[in-house]
Amino acid sequence: MVKTDAENVVKDYYAQLTSEEMAAILPGSLYLRASNGTDWDSEQAELWFVEDGRGGTFVLISRYFLEAEEGMGTRFRDMASSFRVVPSDETVPDWMQGLYETTDRLFPALFSNDLSGISDLLAADADADAYGEDVWEYLSIASVDYMPDNDQDPVSAKVSVKHRLNLEEGESYSYLTMELVYQDGEWRLSWSGIEK
Repeated sequence: MVKTDAENVVKDYYAQLTSEEMAAILPGSLYLRASNGTDWDSEQAELWFVEDGRGGTFVLISRYFLEAEEGMGTRFRDMASSFRVVPSDETVPDWMQGLYETTDRLFPALFSNDLSGISDLLAADADADAYGEDVWEYLSIASVDYMPDNDQDPVSAKVSVKHRLNLEEGESYSYLTMELVYQDGEWRLSWSGIEK
């Protein structure tokens, strides 16, 4: 119903509409793409429809010019791909909450090249590395992906922070990869590095 309503509104602003399932971006969600042509400055829009589990629907919308599809369009898709509905009555496991909180402290420190405030998050023999200099102010974060070795009782996790340094035009994405271990109810960084 929401998708049909959106199509009726969007068709007044865009010349072409295509509807398809974007399983790679948001599995199980409905998708609508709208376009005003193929010129560099043709307006584009993408809409994802995600059920909220309570009878409602979240509508994620990205708008950009065709020329920006590889830049802004890709960033919007990255953001959309990380969207998750977490029911308010669902308890997040302690290990997961701890992983999010640890990661949120780690990557700014690594990008800032200042580990002084996160020594409590480092494993005894940690190899913590990023760029070797403070690049925080030049950074755009596209997404943070969490990959625990087990979704019930993990002992380790890999976290990938997709980012772009905005030092020169057209710079591609890189990834800060962090390997963490879970011991005694705490996450600790064992290794980090930059990958292309």
